[in-house]
Amino acid sequence: MALKLAGVATIAVSLLLLQLSAAQTTGQASYYTAPFVPSACYGFDQNQFPANQFFAAGGDGAPNIWAGGANCGKWFRIQCTGNGCTNSNTISVKIVDRCPNGCFNGRAFDLSDTAFSAIANKDVGFITVLYSGPFDSP
Repeated sequence: MALKLAGVATIAVSLLLLQLSAAQTTGQASYYTAPFVPSACYGFDQNQFPANQFFAAGGDGAPNIWAGGANCGKWFRIQCTGNGCTNSNTISVKIVDRCPNGCFNGRAFDLSDTAFSAIANKDVGFITVLYSGPFDSP
């Protein structure tokens, strides 16, 4: 019986940790266009970019997505929630660069123009997003 309770407790703790890691935070995102190299994470290496071109620079203000480079290669899940959204899809972006000064006025992300266009109209310039991460894979 004790073994069965221990198994149930382990499952409950695992589910709680999974839920905490998936918690979403509200932030803002803008976008940037080429040239994308050199990047702060990988320099001129063209292999840093995912095939779908969904990548981002992390802000080093508040919130600190850049985290001193610790999030290079990590993935964040982003959903547009405010003005300018074209859908409610969630995209995954890979951090490949640092954008100084919190991506201008405290924005968390500077998305590639391709990633931004997948969830919002570029004419708005910046958007409110829900995001979660970092994750080791998309």
